[in-house]
Amino acid sequence: MKIFNLVFCLLFIVSAGLQYNDPDPYLWITIYLIGALISFKAFQGIFFQG
Repeated sequence: MKIFNLVFCLLFIVSAGLQYNDPDPYLWITIYLIGALISFKAFQGIFFQG
């Protein structure tokens, strides 16, 4: 399962990088980077609890 978290983290980072030419890039880059952060924390075994 850890490999999927790492793959998704990298895919979210690549997707965030591709949003620079979007009309509202700050919104989408932020969303994709939050997804990358959550995937990376899951890869590390650290989960957010609220």
